[in-house]
Amino acid sequence: MAILYGTQSNGETLPVLVDQFGNLLAKGIEGQQGPIGPEGPPGVGELPPNPFEGAILGWEDGELAWLSGSIILPAGTYGPYTYDSDSQLLDIPQDASALLNGQQLFMSDDKGIQVGIEIATDLISNVRGVANPILTFPSSNNFDKFAAGDVVYEGNWNRSREWSAPPIFDDNGYGDWAEPITTLFSGVIASGTNSVLPDSGGTFTLSFDDFSSATKVRLYYFRKGTNVLKINGEFVTLAGAPDKSSDQEFTVSGLTSIDWLFVDQSNYCYMRGIEVDGKLLVDSSVPASANPDAAKIIFIDEAISTITTDGGSWKGTDGSGDQSNGSPDIRKISSGDGSVATGLNGAIVLRADNGEWIDGYYVTAPEQQIAVRKVALSAVRRKTK
Repeated sequence: MAILYGTQSNGETLPVLVDQFGNLLAKGIEGQQGPIGPEGPPGVGELPPNPFEGAILGWEDGELAWLSGSIILPAGTYGPYTYDSDSQLLDIPQDASALLNGQQLFMSDDKGIQVGIEIATDLISNVRGVANPILTFPSSNNFDKFAAGDVVYEGNWNRSREWSAPPIFDDNGYGDWAEPITTLFSGVIASGTNSVLPDSGGTFTLSFDDFSSATKVRLYYFRKGTNVLKINGEFVTLAGAPDKSSDQEFTVSGLTSIDWLFVDQSNYCYMRGIEVDGKLLVDSSVPASANPDAAKIIFIDEAISTITTDGGSWKGTDGSGDQSNGSPDIRKISSGDGSVATGLNGAIVLRADNGEWIDGYYVTAPEQQIAVRKVALSAVRRKTK
């Protein structure tokens, strides 16, 4: 039996007792002004814990449960997960028993692409010292997300995502270039002959959804000819001389795409590096410690809301520090990383664990993803022979 609610003509609702087929068992009203029928059995109680985006409430194993929606995950991707730091495991709605001990894992989106989430403190109130600056904050907000050894200053790097991964990059079906796309986002601005370029004709496209408020784009390139580089779908005039490595800043009202072309041997553009609003785009898979300007935390004192670093450029709201180029707060990119101890039906027990997993995301075993990419690459090669 179950209880449903019916609505009267005056807008009031009344309980109605029905069987499992929806047939009426007891009328809620007898006559126009009759009494309400007998109270039915208790309801289903509280909803199950850990709901997730796209979940469907259903009946599983004799109880209510959140069931996966219509998202089809790629092989080797599980979730969304809930992280249990005490037990060092990820609760997932799938069976992960196929995972092997020692297999590497990373935090991803539902497409299996590695993601990083930026975590920040409150604004810095005061800066004292230069070599090992002591930063004072109005509160210890998010201090628990940081630890000694964390790199928290990356100079002019933007590592908020894997820029070289789909769906950002598109070779428009050509798939033939002098250097891999990862060279463009390695953190090192390439020389002309080592830059990313079409090698046999075509257009290469980067499509962005991160920079709707961007105002400045600096492109590092090497080119011959004209009409070989587009920003937001429009050709731009290049000031640098042909046959030389150049860089140029463009004013934009938001950034949606960059295209560089190889028309022929006398009309092409190589891409060497991209900065957006003063930040060089670097893949999130490149470790922050690789930045020569990186600074890390050496001491945290939550009691007095201070963090000491081994360098970096900071600015306080009281006017202290570097007011021109200093960072106003402490930030880091948090992204879960580790390896498998045991894969279970409904959980992944972690062997190695960096402790940076954020609930609601997905976990991917990259070995399987790499295998899929190798198969796809082989298929392309077979078609082109």
